Amino acid sequence: MKKQMTAALLSLGLLAGCAPAPDPVESAPSASTSAAASASSSTQVTYEEVTLYVPNETADGLIEKTVQVEQTGAPAEELVQALVGEGALPKGTAVGHWSSSSDTPPAVTVDLNAAFAEGILNQGTAGETMILASLVNTLWAYYTPSELTVTADGNPIETGHNVYDMPFTAPMTVQ
Repeated sequence: MKKQMTAALLSLGLLAGCAPAPDPVESAPSASTSAAASASSSTQVTYEEVTLYVPNETADGLIEKTVQVEQTGAPAEELVQALVGEGALPKGTAVGHWSSSSDTPPAVTVDLNAAFAEGILNQGTAGETMILASLVNTLWAYYTPSELTVTADGNPIETGHNVYDMPFTAPMTVQ
């Protein structure tokens, strides 16, 4: 039995030794090879510099902030997410639908989700103004539209202070 076990082990050892040795270059790709393969297999990410309008520290005015946003082909969504990231819009705010007409200047429509509507509803007058002014003025700076319609879940935005059922025809002024 001992001889059979030794013979089996020797056979396995010989078979394993017969396998071709791995090519050192293939088994451990260099960092430059990995980077080149990674770059060629992924898409090129491009960024665009945009101006956001965010509330100042005392929330009685807006300041301009220049940031880089990834170009995804949906600028309204990129801008809204950048404003959420800056704390200018309520957390969870997202664009449900947006459109920009082919007119010059374009008419722009942005429909936001319920998180935006709930977030603005829970604000006082100053908070409501800062949120809307941040959104409207940022979109206005980007598109320079003839008019800008902002809705939430397809409906006009209603707060305890105002009903926003008409398009904005100019950036908001903050007093």
